[in-house]
Amino acid sequence: GGTTAALLALAVAPGGEVWAQTAKASPKLAARVAGGRLPNLHPVVAPADDPVAPDLPPLALITINMSYHDIVNTPTDRAAMNKRLYDALKPGGALVVIDNAAKEGSGLTATNTLHRIAEAAVVAEVTRAGFVLDAKSNYLHVASDPREQAFFKMEGKPDDKFALRFV
Repeated sequence: GGTTAALLALAVAPGGEVWAQTAKASPKLAARVAGGRLPNLHPVVAPADDPVAPDLPPLALITINMSYHDIVNTPTDRAAMNKRLYDALKPGGALVVIDNAAKEGSGLTATNTLHRIAEAAVVAEVTRAGFVLDAKSNYLHVASDPREQAFFKMEGKPDDKFALRFV
């Protein structure tokens, strides 16, 4: 729906632009930009395999917020997607991935049932495209989450997430 994109559009430096990629047109995203309320937010309808429009300038930051696990459950060629993201960044640019943490060692097995993904699986896939893991943050880490149920079935309890920055 463009919530993260709208926040980024409000936060970027003066003159900054935000492109929000979706696989299909999003009425919620369209409503956010309707009437010029966020003139620096631009919806881009493109498949996840090739998420960056060819006419965009080199990007400083790309974010994948709470959806890498969903992309796993589509026919997307994630290797092609990650390479395209790598190629779209300007030198020194970063890719940030935030997602719901699955149990360590579970790989991709919880992406469909629990809507979670193992941090190591994301790191392995993204670094194969040429990225280097630059930083991790535990600001979304919730040690009390047993990571045994879908994040949306936590009954108000916080779920464990990870945040990774690649360059």
